[in-house]
Amino acid sequence: MSEWCRYNFKSVESFYNRNDILNQNLWFNSCIRVANKPQIYKLWYEANIKIIGNLVHNGKWKNIEDIEREYGIKPPLLEYLGILNSIPPEWRRIIKNIDNLVYFEETYTSNIDRLCNIDKVNKVIYKELVEDISIEPTERWYKWLEELEVNVTELDWLDSFPRIYKCTTSTRLRSLGYRFLIRDVLTNTKLIHMGKSDSIHCYLCKTEIETITHLYWACPTTRRLWERLKLFVLESMGFTLELEPLELLLGVSKLTPDEGPTDIIYLLSLITKSYIHACKCKNIFPNDNGLISKIKYIKNMELAIATKKGVAATLNHYRKWYWMDNPQT
Repeated sequence: MSEWCRYNFKSVESFYNRNDILNQNLWFNSCIRVANKPQIYKLWYEANIKIIGNLVHNGKWKNIEDIEREYGIKPPLLEYLGILNSIPPEWRRIIKNIDNLVYFEETYTSNIDRLCNIDKVNKVIYKELVEDISIEPTERWYKWLEELEVNVTELDWLDSFPRIYKCTTSTRLRSLGYRFLIRDVLTNTKLIHMGKSDSIHCYLCKTEIETITHLYWACPTTRRLWERLKLFVLESMGFTLELEPLELLLGVSKLTPDEGPTDIIYLLSLITKSYIHACKCKNIFPNDNGLISKIKYIKNMELAIATKKGVAATLNHYRKWYWMDNPQT
């Protein structure tokens, strides 16, 4: 009832508020989808094109030449048209129709009166309720910066998300990787508030508070696990892995694909986090043999899936695991 009251007395001005629409985020906005997916174009973002208002001037859309002149970039035509066409038609109409805006801004009424005069009530309500659905996940990013004390930009952190889906075909690994980046992983600091744990201390060392950073990185037991991964990478690939939380926890690599096995390292770090997570759920101690067995299992599982998909998928599999199958000397 309280939600309905809030909605009912929300004025028409706020629903058709042009400024609210102009301030909508272009990136990771579930209402603005290209190929049915929220997007972020790094070139646009770095040029400070972040909201719809950056593409509008006096109720008209800026063309590519205007964008190049104002922001110093010339976006590809397909990207430009894709973003413009993905903006909801109702928003485009409101931005364009200045006369109607003046009328609505001077007219105040309750939503119940307005809804009584329209046919498709659900559609109107839905549009209004999802208008504020997009938020930038900066709180999670700042939390990582605070806990790890590392220097990483928001774009670097955001770039880690697509790498999850590039490095593996495993649905479980992808899910865990995504939830880990947004800090949606249960530890005793959360479980104790849910009545699912008797202590906030780490279930492994029993001394420190079990936060995400502690359980997956700082705990002596998991630190030994990361050391074992480093030895495994050296033995199987001939590559010296730097134990840095920026790369192993957040997937932000200092190397380019030409300088090292970035994709397979990302996958191995994801498998290690998944193994720690599984041990936590089962309340068992992680060990070296368990980690190595999981790595080999994932490799064989991906090979079996790739073989079923055909030659192209099989070649991609061997290309990804090339470093492990052909250790550098």
